[in-house]
Amino acid sequence: MAAVSAGLELSARLRLVLLDERGVVQAVSVARNWFGAYPEVAPLGLRPQGITTDPGVRLNFRGQAGQAYHLRVENYALAEDRVNLSATGFVPNPSGKGEALTSGSVQGAIEFVGEFDRYDVSGAGGYLRFVYAGPLDLVALLYNGPDDLYPRALDPVRNCAPLSPATLLVVRDRGLARAGFDEEGSGRYTLELSSTPCP
Repeated sequence: MAAVSAGLELSARLRLVLLDERGVVQAVSVARNWFGAYPEVAPLGLRPQGITTDPGVRLNFRGQAGQAYHLRVENYALAEDRVNLSATGFVPNPSGKGEALTSGSVQGAIEFVGEFDRYDVSGAGGYLRFVYAGPLDLVALLYNGPDDLYPRALDPVRNCAPLSPATLLVVRDRGLARAGFDEEGSGRYTLELSSTPCP
């Protein structure tokens, strides 16, 4: 779902709120390149980061057959606005569905609130580098087994670790509260496996 100001344009302060049939908030737009699980993720007093010529906001959601959703458009500007709404179907990034990751690199994306991307790394060796630059708080968690309660965590700052003895790799938003799009500077990340030791 996307909303673009046709009146105030770059002075617009729009917000999209997606609700289920019970009125429970499912997602809230924040900026052109990311959205969150609830309004408190980004207070309205904070201006969206980044410079864009598109005065719009977006959010993704995965609907279910027979379930109704409601979209509320909120205008927080000091003047009336006209808004163009659009809904576009898309195919989510296919990575992170539990497939084996043994060498090379892969690009994934966190495109839904609460999404987990999972990779089987039980057959991999060497070192993992987690590359991400964007507004989400993404982490890559290395689990040594199904009962591992304290996985090693990589993030954009501490972004390299030896794979062994991990068997499962999970990528998600740290607070399960933010999501983006399969685009650079949004929800897209890269996992790189190599024999080069971490610095």
